Amino acid sequence: MIEFFHGDSESEHEAFQLWRRTHPDGFHLTDKGAKIFSAHWTQDKRESPRGRGCIHQGTSNVTYMEDTGSCYTKAKKVCSISLQELHDWAASEGMTIKNCAHCDTKKFPFPVVATGRAVRSIEKPSLPAGNKNPPANSSSVVQYVRDELVRRWVLSASNGYCESCGCPAPFNDVDGQPYLEVHHVRRLSDGGSDTVSNTVALCPNCHRQLHHGIDAPLLATRLYAQVHRLVRE
Repeated sequence: MIEFFHGDSESEHEAFQLWRRTHPDGFHLTDKGAKIFSAHWTQDKRESPRGRGCIHQGTSNVTYMEDTGSCYTKAKKVCSISLQELHDWAASEGMTIKNCAHCDTKKFPFPVVATGRAVRSIEKPSLPAGNKNPPANSSSVVQYVRDELVRRWVLSASNGYCESCGCPAPFNDVDGQPYLEVHHVRRLSDGGSDTVSNTVALCPNCHRQLHHGIDAPLLATRLYAQVHRLVRE
């Protein structure tokens, strides 16, 4: 699963550093301009128990703008636990990857990758016949009564921007308001509270990703880092 981090905000910086700490055996690409990215081990030599990586990318606990003399706060970072996945992404985007000579060493060489490989296409299933008269099922579900004042407060606090990806709401609703969905970081079904310290405003894509995405736990952790009103429950 590829993760992208781009921007010089403190929240984006902290999210990237958190990814590094939680994926010590991963890799990240750093944008060097002109469609060239440099590849690094996630950890640097000073913090890796194996002594691999380099000392030029800053440790994963470097504070915001402490590395202002380098490119790591502001540059676009592309991260994955698979170097092959990063090379496949670069090939599909017309990008070039150059391995960091201080990270890719004889003692700790990067994994061998198939360069220039096209991203695998997904085989489409045959056209289904469907059902012109679909049957109906009835079932009982548990629904929680949610506080309308909490929902309104969270939506107002978001100012029309998704609190996960930072993008503006994808459209306006029938009342002309930015359409965002309120999400409980700890689900009500798991004992979470219906409070502003447990809820965020999300675009539909991020909302579905937090419910069904393979990286949902990481996204939830990022929310706690970048939305300061949230409190773990």
